[in-house]
Amino acid sequence: MIDILADILRCAVGGVRKTKLMYAVGLNYGSLRRYVDLAVKLGLLCVEFRGRYVVLRTTDKGLQFLQLYEMIRSFLDGGCEE
Repeated sequence: MIDILADILRCAVGGVRKTKLMYAVGLNYGSLRRYVDLAVKLGLLCVEFRGRYVVLRTTDKGLQFLQLYEMIRSFLDGGCEE
């Protein structure tokens, strides 16, 4: 779940429309909507209106989440040393 959320936030850094995001992260519309709703509720994504399009953009809090996520991933990917 956290990996998918991180993928969504990464794709939405500069702003992205829902359809493009759906294909980029490989989710169906229903699943994407649940993740987007959660991310908006947590303040990780914001919804912007650009002309007639709805655009999702990663917030500053979302960028902080991504930084922490990457630190944890690199820590866990380091494995154990003997």
